[in-house]
Formats: sequence, structure tokens, C-alpha cells
Amino acid sequence: PTSSSVTKVLAFAWRPPLNYLSCNAQNLCVFKPSRTEDYAKFIASSLLVILELCPTLRISHVELSNEVDISDFAYMSPWIFAKLVSVVRKTLDANGLNQIGIFGPGTTTASRVLPYVLAISAQAPKGSLAPLSAVSFHSWDDKTNIPNFRELSNSVSRAVDHVREYSATIPIMVTEYGYANPYLNTQDGYLPFKHGIEASANVGGCYNNHTKKYYPDAEVNHANYPAHVLASFLANANANISGALYWQSQDPNITNSCFGLNAQNGDSSV
Repeated sequence: PTSSSVTKVLAFAWRPPLNYLSCNAQNLCVFKPSRTEDYAKFIASSLLVILELCPTLRISHVELSNEVDISDFAYMSPWIFAKLVSVVRKTLDANGLNQIGIFGPGTTTASRVLPYVLAISAQAPKGSLAPLSAVSFHSWDDKTNIPNFRELSNSVSRAVDHVREYSATIPIMVTEYGYANPYLNTQDGYLPFKHGIEASANVGGCYNNHTKKYYPDAEVNHANYPAHVLASFLANANANISGALYWQSQDPNITNSCFGLNAQNGDSSV
């Protein structure tokens, strides 16, 4: 881009700072409601710094935390999340960031978004989910079954229908989708490749096993992995969503995550 061009982006807060959380020995964390005002200021100041450092960026929306329905990052109950949305909206407006919308809750699956929608709707005008500007969720609804993309599409469709009961127009974004099924269709049939299974010649695919042991990269060793990713996108699109973001295009070398269509060294069979 030239120096005068504008780049539009979405912003994502991974989770609140650790001192805003209550975490146990297993590093499972819950957001402290008493830090709601502080976290709203943290988000606003972070966005201001980004925009100052990158003046050609235009941030359209910000997601407040990753997968608020589980404690892997920072669990927030639907009511706590609804309160946070309200406080962040006021804080953004007070800092001249009224052009940035809020989207969320970014739940792990489509099937878990409804309680958060209900909490938002309880404080919003009828027919609206304000101050939420867009509803977001992740569509990892295929984790527990042999690949069934119709089932995935139906799960996302049910979530969309629930949202539409409370707002006919609000955008609905899938902010993470991919191929998370614990089984990969190989020439030997459906073989498991999820947590705790050691990599071997006949176990394809790649899944973050949290032990820093890598499975063979799915995109390199099994060409049907990207085909499954495409099928997952089509299953989401069939549910009349507003957009979808794939998790993720390339495996970063700073984590043991391996969802990417490209391996850490850039190899790909796509």
C-alpha cells in the first residue's frame, strides 16, 4: 500500500491482562468483574496506540476477548460480558473511537452463543443488540463427530436463527473456523489425530496437543485437509453468515499451534 492508502482491519483482544483475572493452578482463568472499567480503558488505550503507530489503519470492529465461554483464556458469564460491552462502548466513545464497533462474544462454538445474545438483548432496545455492533462466534462445532458438514451447517444456522430473533439486521461473523474434527479421512479410513496421540506414519493431520510435540503437518501430508477446510467454509456460508475468518493461514513459530494451511517453513500442498 502507498502511504496515503487506508487498510481496514478487525482488532482482537486475546484476553485481559493477568492481573484482571483469577486463575487456578491449571491456568484456567475467570475475569474479575471489579476490573471491568480498567479493562475497558485498557482496550481503548491499546486501540489508540495502534492507530497512532499505524495512521493508515482503519479499525472497524474490536472483539473484547477470545472464547469468553471457557476458562482457557478468560471466562465471562453472559451477564458480565454484557456489562463489559456496555462499559467498553462508553469508554471508546469518550476517547474519540466512536467509529469502532464491538463484536462478540466470540464463543468457542455456534451452539454456545445464545446465552450471550440473551444477556445483550436484555439491556438493548427491542429489535436491537446495541451496543454490540456485530455478533461473533467460532464454529468449532465439528470437534466430536466423524466429519459431518451438514451437521456443522445446521449448528451455525440454528445460531443465526437465534440471533435473528433479537435483531434482523446485525452482522453475524464467524471469527474462527477451520477443520477441528478429531478424525481425518485417510486412505486407511477415519483415524484419530487429536490430543495425546503421538505422531506416526499412519496418523495424519495436525492438532495443537499442548505438549509442544508436533504432528505431521496436515496441509503437507494430506491433501484432503484443505479440502475439508473448504467444506467447512461452505458449511458456514450456507448458514447465511456475514463473513468468516479462517484459523489460521500459516502456523506461527511462536506456538505449538498447527491449524494452518501452510506449515511453519511455508510448505503447503494447497
